[in-house]
Amino acid sequence: ANRGPTGHRLVLAMLARLLREREREEQEARERARNLSPGSAALIANLGGYPQRVAHEQNHRRAVQAVQERLVQLEAQLAAVEDEKRQLAADSAHKICALADAARQLLFDHDVMVKSTVDGSQCPARKATLSAASAYFQTRLEATGAELGDDEGVVSLDATREAVRALMLELHLPGCTDCASFGQSLAFEVLELVAMLGGPADSSDLDSSMRKVATLCTNAFVVGRSAERIADPVECAAFCAALTSSIDHVDALSLDDRHDWLVEAFREVGASCARSIRLAEWDVLKDPTVLSAFSPAALLKVLDAQREGERDGGFVRVRTHRLISVWLSARWAKVPLDPAHAPPLLASEPAPSLEECVFLLRCLANGAPALDSLDALLTGEDIEDIIRKHDELSLQPASNVEFARLWEKLVDGMAYFFGFERSTARWVDAATFSRMLSRKKLKVDSEETVLRAFLDWAEVPGREALLIDQVAPLVRFPLVRVCLPDGAIKDALSRVYRRSPVVKALVQEALALQQEVSRAGEAAACATFRRKRLISAIAAGSADVSADVDRSKKRKLCVNDAVPGVSAADAADALMA
Repeated sequence: ANRGPTGHRLVLAMLARLLREREREEQEARERARNLSPGSAALIANLGGYPQRVAHEQNHRRAVQAVQERLVQLEAQLAAVEDEKRQLAADSAHKICALADAARQLLFDHDVMVKSTVDGSQCPARKATLSAASAYFQTRLEATGAELGDDEGVVSLDATREAVRALMLELHLPGCTDCASFGQSLAFEVLELVAMLGGPADSSDLDSSMRKVATLCTNAFVVGRSAERIADPVECAAFCAALTSSIDHVDALSLDDRHDWLVEAFREVGASCARSIRLAEWDVLKDPTVLSAFSPAALLKVLDAQREGERDGGFVRVRTHRLISVWLSARWAKVPLDPAHAPPLLASEPAPSLEECVFLLRCLANGAPALDSLDALLTGEDIEDIIRKHDELSLQPASNVEFARLWEKLVDGMAYFFGFERSTARWVDAATFSRMLSRKKLKVDSEETVLRAFLDWAEVPGREALLIDQVAPLVRFPLVRVCLPDGAIKDALSRVYRRSPVVKALVQEALALQQEVSRAGEAAACATFRRKRLISAIAAGSADVSADVDRSKKRKLCVNDAVPGVSAADAADALMA
């Protein structure tokens, strides 16, 4: 009353605005209620009129509104699910009718029989379906088949009864086969049958029935892979045969772009086989009958499956170097070691050692006469000429890429698990030795061990000074005391020092750094020391090894190594010794 007419008008305006907001909220609530079922609408009405004490009536209305909106969402989702359910039921009914019609036509209106040459059993089929599925069927049906010994209205396939029936069933009744009903052996046989028959004449048809069958068989094979490790040699041999066959199919079909879908199918099947073989038990893989039929490409496929198998949770128990040596032993009488020998080797001869396997693979990669070289190294005859020849070949690109990759994997395995414990200098050419020295996880406990192995290797008869110069920069001389050197290496180091100018430069570099360490300490000396720019030419030619080595830095496993200090007294003692 004290505010006068103006105050009354403001109050009335505020009340009018509140009433309009209330009416708008009620209108929105009525509109939402129209989308609710009667039960949900009754629930909202009860919530709106429920007698309860609230801090503010507007908060209560907001809570009721939130419940109402959530109910609208849930009922919309339920309606969508019901619609999808009705659509699936309609589609299923349509498929059932289509399958029933196709089955009746196949049983009562077939016009050709497909025969299995394995047991002579026959399966009914329709010419129109077969011709549309495969150009091979189209050609066979147009011919009389007399040249193949077929009767009138019969097409023979070189496959088992189960494979023929599975293929005919999927061609005439597509979608009726479940992947779970396919065993791996049956799926692979049907896939090979599809590869023989090929697709339709129109290769641009991306939805052809043969493509669908190939996809079905591929999925069935991959899904059917057991999580258990293979423990039966017969089962493992079957996977090996499937892998070899898959690689052959990929090589043959890759020549024609029209068969890309088959190439992809066999690649996936081959990868699944490789993973299963890679995770097999050691007692299975060491059986000579399992890996004897493997080609180098197949073995590489298995070895490359290691990382993927470990990523899937499988632990690879059989190390790479063991698998390669077992394979080479199994192939001892079959690998073309030397074309001049026929047969190459007798199966009764002893299997090669791990060091001999490295040498043999390097010979095969270089195209060198492996057996003559092996005999010479074993007997010691003409060893200088053999060593010189193989060192020269090691500087050249490999002539066989697959054997070269196997050699790399075997050398890496030896470096990681054995270091120089088992290496015999005469078996190790320049490329092999430099690759071992370049491994980050070379299994050695000190750089002095590396230097001893290098000196043994350098003093093998026939080892040229030029190759010693190329390998020497991979040895970290500053980590080994060179003044005075240990008595076990002093004489050999002196001889190699006089033969190799690079070794001479590296020893002088090491001595200069060790003297600086004695004066300023290791950290300060290594931080300011400028090493000579000497790198391994052999390692520099490999894409996956480091050629430029920080020779003052210790190797990963040589935890106790350090650059020793050489004082003036040490130098004087060395001069007077």
